[in-house]
Amino acid sequence: MPALDRFLPRWDVRERHATYLAVPAEDALRLALTMPVAVDPLVRLLLVLRGMDASGSLEQFFQRHGFLLLHKTATAYTVGLPVMLARRPLAGLPDAGDWNGWAPPGGLKIATTFLAQPAGGDHSRFCTETRVFATDASARRRFAVYWFFVGPFSSLIRRRWLHALRRRSLHELSGGAP
Repeated sequence: MPALDRFLPRWDVRERHATYLAVPAEDALRLALTMPVAVDPLVRLLLVLRGMDASGSLEQFFQRHGFLLLHKTATAYTVGLPVMLARRPLAGLPDAGDWNGWAPPGGLKIATTFLAQPAGGDHSRFCTETRVFATDASARRRFAVYWFFVGPFSSLIRRRWLHALRRRSLHELSGGAP
């Protein structure tokens, strides 16, 4: 995950998932970013329970929830979200250039990437990886408690996204509607 390695080379938590798709790599990312974020009722419920707006596309979801666009090509999309766990106001990050230097006490850096790679013929391997880095020991401890409860559901959401994306790529292959 080259872009993710550049933006978050160290992490406290990492979650990776992958699937194979029946479309070329260039089409895989487009399909992923334009699919509904709430791919099914369970994903919608899990997002709403976390206080998130579950409407619109996956790309709109990241934009709406304050993720910074760190890197985008035809086959890769990386976003980052700075979070303050300490009771301090979040210092804004006006652009991706400030991302690497941001490390206040009590902070978390969350970065997610989607990467489509050619897998022979008109197929691709589609990977998603999310990393979380705590800027200090206190934030690390607080996040560990949160992740103990939320982590399994976060993983379930990603697996369901990939399953829906795989179905969508098969519809694309057959010329049907997603």
